[in-house]
Amino acid sequence: SGYGVIISNNELATSVPSYAFQYITEITDIFLPDSITYIGRGAFQKCTSLKNILISKNVQVFDRQCFSYTNLSEITVPNSITAFKNGIFVGTPLQRFVYEGTLEDWCKINFEVAATQYASESSNPMYYGAEKVYIDGKNIEGEVTMPAVLNKQCIVNNPLIHSIVIPDNASQVQALAIYNCEALTKVQWNAVECQVTSYGDS
Repeated sequence: SGYGVIISNNELATSVPSYAFQYITEITDIFLPDSITYIGRGAFQKCTSLKNILISKNVQVFDRQCFSYTNLSEITVPNSITAFKNGIFVGTPLQRFVYEGTLEDWCKINFEVAATQYASESSNPMYYGAEKVYIDGKNIEGEVTMPAVLNKQCIVNNPLIHSIVIPDNASQVQALAIYNCEALTKVQWNAVECQVTSYGDS
């Protein structure tokens, strides 16, 4: 048996401190009120019985390994998020990640770039299976029209995309914005169609 945790909803409770609940294996459920904007490094790391979490609709940052080695299979994240740090879900059997914002919102998120490209160090949930990630209610697949801003590693390890269109009003495409998408064969940018013959650091 286990128990749930409700973090007090008051003006002083704006974060879950780093390692606050680390190794507390009896926790099964977490409720984070809307006052919470930051989830600290390793905050719920190795809470091995943790199966359910309700995230604050105002959360902005998931710090490193905050949900690593838990038993979460599904999580829903609001469009208030601005930054994902590395290793958030390493060792966690995540089967469904739901982002409540649009693709445009998603591509503006600051995804921390790992020192290596191993999934265990990645910040983008797509590393754990693009088919498990739902943005605005759907997978990112097929032919995709990208938004005007593409931050680093916003689209990664996605075998579902075969074609992308970058719009004429594109204002920022950062290095590694679209990374390791092995089925991607065509890119259209400024009405010029390009065939992709290799992929990697691009």
